Amino acid sequence: MEKIVKLERNGAGYLASAQRKYDEGRIIDAIADYHSAIALDPDNYTAYSEMASAFEDIGCRDGARPIFMKMIVLDPKRSDGYVGMLAYGTEAERFDITLYYLHLGIVNGALKDAESIPQPTERAFEPDPAVENDNRFHLYDGGDSESTRIAKSMLFNGKYDVALGIYEGIDKNSKDYVEAQAGIILTLYSMKRYDECVEKCDEFLKSNPKSLPVLSTKMLALFEAGKFDEAYAAGDDLDAVGVETEQDVYTVAISFMKAQDDDYAAKYFEKVLEYRPFDRDAMLIIAQAEYNLGMHAEAREDAMILRKLYPDDATAAYYAKQIVLGKIKEFDLSPSLPERVKKAREKRVDDKFRKLDGLDKALSELETDKEFRDDTIAVMRERDSFIGVSVAKFLCQSEKWQPFIRDLLLNQFISDESRREILHAYLCSAADKHFELVIGDMVLFFHVEKPDVDDTPEEEETFWRVTSTLAFLTNNFEQPLRESYSKIVSALRAAKIGKCNPNALAALIFYDMKIGDYTDKRICCELFEASISGFNTLMSKTGLKEVRKTEESESDTDENNDNKEQK
Repeated sequence: MEKIVKLERNGAGYLASAQRKYDEGRIIDAIADYHSAIALDPDNYTAYSEMASAFEDIGCRDGARPIFMKMIVLDPKRSDGYVGMLAYGTEAERFDITLYYLHLGIVNGALKDAESIPQPTERAFEPDPAVENDNRFHLYDGGDSESTRIAKSMLFNGKYDVALGIYEGIDKNSKDYVEAQAGIILTLYSMKRYDECVEKCDEFLKSNPKSLPVLSTKMLALFEAGKFDEAYAAGDDLDAVGVETEQDVYTVAISFMKAQDDDYAAKYFEKVLEYRPFDRDAMLIIAQAEYNLGMHAEAREDAMILRKLYPDDATAAYYAKQIVLGKIKEFDLSPSLPERVKKAREKRVDDKFRKLDGLDKALSELETDKEFRDDTIAVMRERDSFIGVSVAKFLCQSEKWQPFIRDLLLNQFISDESRREILHAYLCSAADKHFELVIGDMVLFFHVEKPDVDDTPEEEETFWRVTSTLAFLTNNFEQPLRESYSKIVSALRAAKIGKCNPNALAALIFYDMKIGDYTDKRICCELFEASISGFNTLMSKTGLKEVRKTEESESDTDENNDNKEQK
């Protein structure tokens, strides 16, 4: 009987295969092997470096960016990662990124040839008003007053009633009135008040007939309201306007995707790829649209490319399989999994974790059960998965999983709300508080060290909660946060206050920081779901002075947040 020899490929084998394919010009196939090499040997610096070069060769800078970041983490003394991020920042005209990584590279001694360059000042890291793009509110451009910025932050945090009230209170003669009207439109759409939203869109378009964001919102509101003929007519109006910028292309492409318009969605996502070659969402939508339009061969080709570029992406894997096998008649255009598939996987993960008693058993099961591990990772990467967020927060306790959690926060397709919750859990558990937070094209950097003050574990957790919120709202908050936290905790000790409501404490710290737009205590309380009465009581006990009187009525906010605290 002949002896059967089983050949098992290791990381070095995949790396050699990738290098050979790269030399042959088979770049996408090489990237797939680089992914496999890294999966088996996650600390292989050479594999990361060469894969980043491969992504750059095909023009996929967004694919290369997280790899350069990983290289810096693996070896902060080597220059390759910094040079890559400097090139990315320059090409994308993101000079905040360029300055940051130049500074970091000099400090770590990796950019020795650049030691003669003066270190950037703190001011250099502040957003440039001329190029600043807040990705959370990119749909509408306009003024930048205190009121509109607060309204945006309330909208971002799901406080729709507060946002609507602020927008509606802006005077018609104000320079911010146009932005306020656009904000009302977006808020009404977020509240699912679609008929009112369409009415406001029509009013706005009388004086701004070529406003792409408003035309997009009108089409989507009509679609959601079930007025499909009117929605398609609005889509024709949108297409007729034309797009001129990368952000416009994205806005229109996403709008047609949400409206399930295959022809237009494919057309505009093709334009997305002109700006960002091999963009994951764009390729996924194009493959789905091609399949729906009967272009099965083209759809299969794009699906296989997507699978090779993003082998760890569960959503890409699912759709690639469906397209290749042809087991489905038509796709609902989406960059995420069908709801039934997500729910089934979430149930498997939830049931498994419930059966496991404690972190140690869960970690052991994740180590030995590959299917369970793959399901768990996929669930955590889902955009709005409650189970995924809960699992990620749980695994933050494990040092072994913390590097994955960092990558999840930096690079994956999760919502900002979920990201903020996971970030809070990570900051409470991880030793390294130095963080680069990537939200679309917005990159936030912070390095927070908790002040050495006589605090309780509950107060410390509140500190990290405020930190994780501030990371999404403002820049350069580290020093004011340390000062306010130390002052308030010291006041609590002096007043011999042992325990206090954590929501009120978070709101008071935030309020005391006096960050330009957030000196309204009603707004601070809404942000942390604290009652005004609890806030006032704590302020009185600590002897802190009020920054300014809140003009709005406090009764409604007080009642609503009292109920939330009780829950």
